[in-house]
Amino acid sequence: MEIALVAPLPIIREKSSLRKLAYYLVRTLLRRGHSVSCIVMDERLPAPKLDLEVDGRRCTLLREDSIPRDAFEVVLFLLSPLYLAETPCIKLFFDSVRRLIKIVRERNRAAKVGLYGTFNSIASAPPAVAANVSGLFDFALFYNEHDAAVYRETCARAGVTPVPHFVVTPGVDTKHYRPGPRREGGELVVLSVVRNAVEKDPIRLMAAVKAARERGAPLRLVLMTTGCLTPLGALDLELAAQSLGLADLQITYEFVEEERMPEVYRSADLFCTLSSAEGLCMPMLEAQACGLPVVAHELPGLRSVYGDSV
Repeated sequence: MEIALVAPLPIIREKSSLRKLAYYLVRTLLRRGHSVSCIVMDERLPAPKLDLEVDGRRCTLLREDSIPRDAFEVVLFLLSPLYLAETPCIKLFFDSVRRLIKIVRERNRAAKVGLYGTFNSIASAPPAVAANVSGLFDFALFYNEHDAAVYRETCARAGVTPVPHFVVTPGVDTKHYRPGPRREGGELVVLSVVRNAVEKDPIRLMAAVKAARERGAPLRLVLMTTGCLTPLGALDLELAAQSLGLADLQITYEFVEEERMPEVYRSADLFCTLSSAEGLCMPMLEAQACGLPVVAHELPGLRSVYGDSV
């Protein structure tokens, strides 16, 4: 099958769960014998480095102006349905999604256009979101059962018919992410891999570690993070650590290659995220695969993926 993936960022290079999800998805599709292309949605961004090859099959990179005609059977958009709300803050993004879908349909009239994303466990999605999903896409894939239920409920409120939709929860490569030798003794290392954004709430995590230390828990926090997509949403983590008195907080902004991530997870004793918006959280899956206990907020989307294992 000829498949194209679309994401709002150069998905092979972006340091986020979206990049990881795209990476795993592309690799799985190539391994199953499909032909895969990645369409860069924003042509103003530099082209990502594309070095993904499986069994001699490579993923090809396309820009909007180079999408061939009648080339794909399926075109899959990787994004949250909440980005389809026509609110002032994301209208430009929504317009670019709509424009690209129009280009795809003009050049691939027989292709099925689908959405693969999460509502980030927000139960009250605007009715316009359901209307736009049903109006723009032929089918939808969600990370968890909660998101699928939210979509159906939102469609009912909007008075629109849901498109065919399914739940496809990603996994991780357990040959790569697996338990291994662990360090012993000393303080307990709490690891968090989280984007620096308000809804991911890394400062709440800092405060929780500080509170636990005040109760006598010998904890040290290691925070691996990346910049927020919008500068106004970024948090001053160094200032927050200073104000909380976490002088030994280790913050890593440097991108760590996939090959080294299992070593990073196994160097910690606990993985924790206090994000208020998650539909899957790939680092939680990776941490569990490496044998770490995981602590997270009991969000409906996470509960439907992890059950009682977190």
